Amino acid sequence: MSEPAGPLPVADAEKPAHEPLPRIFWPALAVGWGVITVGLVGVFGKAHHFAGTVPWRDVGKWTVGLAIVHDLFVAPTVCIIGLILSRIISPRIRGPIQAGLIVSALVTVTAWPVYRVGVPLREDPSILPGDYGRGLLIVLSVIWLVALGLIVRSVLTLRHASAPE
Repeated sequence: MSEPAGPLPVADAEKPAHEPLPRIFWPALAVGWGVITVGLVGVFGKAHHFAGTVPWRDVGKWTVGLAIVHDLFVAPTVCIIGLILSRIISPRIRGPIQAGLIVSALVTVTAWPVYRVGVPLREDPSILPGDYGRGLLIVLSVIWLVALGLIVRSVLTLRHASAPE
């Protein structure tokens, strides 16, 4: 058995055993549990469109199906896109671009069923028919205008910081 080349590292007694939690942790945790609670109330409560009956088979199919779709398609796609972006985009503007892509994907996935099928007006006559394609394009345009504004601000801040006084 060979001995190590140098002394073994000793833990620093002044360092805490773990990093402190970021300030956003507890508010984000509260919001996350709030969203989970709303979902559970929607499934188990009477405040849903199934008039008090929960179609457990459908809930199970959707839960398992969404988990499979997420693990086989969504997560690998996001990881590959993130890897590509990390290699070709400057770290200074990467954040706004990634945020724009994530928010655009969430908005598109949420709006897609309504865009493709439309709203069945006979179930809820108070819902007005709309041009959902145009609305989706407007929302995506706003998302990317905000991302562009953040990119411009980041670039201008960089130029201002590096300019000689």
